[in-house]
Amino acid sequence: PYTTLFRSHKGTSTPLGTMADEMLRDLRKQAHVLFDRLWRRPQVNHKVSKNQYGEIVKQHRTKAYSFLADRLQISIDQCHIAMMNNEQCQRVISILEDCQISIFDE
Repeated sequence: PYTTLFRSHKGTSTPLGTMADEMLRDLRKQAHVLFDRLWRRPQVNHKVSKNQYGEIVKQHRTKAYSFLADRLQISIDQCHIAMMNNEQCQRVISILEDCQISIFDE
């Protein structure tokens, strides 16, 4: 049984993801918590404007999605947690729990 909870693209009724039962919603939440830790709040070693910081955050998010897509062996266009099934979410969780290095160290 599905509970018809969904988020939509801003200003539309187009769903952001696929239908999910409670178990899949929980897996997606877990995956997102780990994924968001990967890219949110980047460390910046110099003073930047709010706009510059926003651009840095976008770059980090893009790099994080690229990293995850590479590990999942899917295209970056397919790499959206809201579109993933149980197995894919479990893989994301496993990948990100095992991630011991920062993807931003270069």
